[in-house]
Amino acid sequence: MLGARINIENLQASYGSVQVLHGINLDIAAGEFVALLGSSGCGKTTLLRSVSGLFMPSGGKIFLDGTDITTRPPEKRNMAMVFQSYALWPHMTVRQNIGYGLKLRGKSAKDVNQKVDELAAMLGLTEFVDRKTPQLSGGQRQRVALGRALAIDPPVLLLDEPLSNLDARIRLSMRHEIRMLQQRLGITAIHVTHDREEAMVMADRIVILDKGHVAQVGAPEEVYERPANSFVAAFMGAENQFRTRGGANGEAVTLQSDAEECRLPKSKELGDGGVHWNASGNADVSIRFRSEEATLVPQNEQTDGFYRINGTIRQASYPGGVRRYAVQTGEDMLIVDELKTFSEGDQVSICLKPNAIHVFEEE
Repeated sequence: MLGARINIENLQASYGSVQVLHGINLDIAAGEFVALLGSSGCGKTTLLRSVSGLFMPSGGKIFLDGTDITTRPPEKRNMAMVFQSYALWPHMTVRQNIGYGLKLRGKSAKDVNQKVDELAAMLGLTEFVDRKTPQLSGGQRQRVALGRALAIDPPVLLLDEPLSNLDARIRLSMRHEIRMLQQRLGITAIHVTHDREEAMVMADRIVILDKGHVAQVGAPEEVYERPANSFVAAFMGAENQFRTRGGANGEAVTLQSDAEECRLPKSKELGDGGVHWNASGNADVSIRFRSEEATLVPQNEQTDGFYRINGTIRQASYPGGVRRYAVQTGEDMLIVDELKTFSEGDQVSICLKPNAIHVFEEE
């Protein structure tokens, strides 16, 4: 199999008077794995259904290897789709389900069986080919749905949250199995998910959608380490938000807090260890950071090279492996995961290394 190139130009979509996609532009290379990531209602499933032909957009174009397929029906797009509900035939065996599409295309029984055996071996289903699908586990049924989609040798595979119905352990293994299979076959894949970690481990690039707009497109490390705006930072795990005043001058960033005014190195490129600054020269700013990237010290303890935010511990819990603290800092309640033990009411400082800090101008 070889993947196909997909180009989406100014795509718009509406449900009645409600517009859900606002001029989406996206180029997907042949053989690339792209994840559409966002919260419920952001438009990611509508975008996938528009690519598949199951939904007709109200404007814009979709091209497959340079050919306009915007109005082409689903069966003429040479794509395969795996749905959240596996949509398998319960009265058919695994062999019959996987080979169903080939049978509809008039392939001989010999060719169908040969292809099914090949896919069953690839998916670890060989010993189950004569079982009916209700006799299979959730993970096995997901493999059958994947095998049925791949049987027709599609250049494009569309995945609509196919792992959401699986338990956590099976979901982790299926992520890697689907990714390895996609790389082995060289097909183009578009995967819809609301799970940040799932997108990070599976995709070559992540497209983050927010209210029908593209908020950011980039490699997993890029969108994680250098989010384009406060929304992306929060969605990628930097949910803590602290408002203050800051400025940037050349290679340095100055941030204020009630603890101190702090001067830190400014990041110029991915992985250089500096503060990710995304604001004007001097402004009211929001600092975003991840709970696991902060540490706590008593307020009277000295530290060097950190940005400090003073606060009071209001709640302590143990989610496993670390202790989780809710720290009151003025009007903000910030969450910190920390190995050390503190008690409710303790006066502490939240300490942040420069590369844990994402700064955005206050809206």
